[in-house]
Amino acid sequence: MLARRIIKHIDDEAKREPEKYIKWFEDFGQFIREGIATDQDNRDALLKLLRVRSRNNGAKKRISIEDYISKMKEGQEKIYFITDASYERALNSPYFEPLKDETSIDVLIITDPMDEVLF
Repeated sequence: MLARRIIKHIDDEAKREPEKYIKWFEDFGQFIREGIATDQDNRDALLKLLRVRSRNNGAKKRISIEDYISKMKEGQEKIYFITDASYERALNSPYFEPLKDETSIDVLIITDPMDEVLF
């Protein structure tokens, strides 16, 4: 019960002050990731707090999975992502080639090893 209240409070703050939340997430995001992996009861709520980078938003901006889904191309049924330790290397990866020219489909760039496990 307490965990749900805290998660709700963090989610409210993330919506109210997104830039401030991103800074907070960079410091404490590992705990959110750990909760997603270990707390089955609160997994969906914690997933809303996760922030990742994407091709269309650039290396410096993080977005939520909800943001990604809301901006998916019409008819797109899958979430596309690539993992690498470096944002730039991910974009130059041979695995990224099929989507390189398709700029309308956003691709999540997963650089954190824990995010790789989550996906």
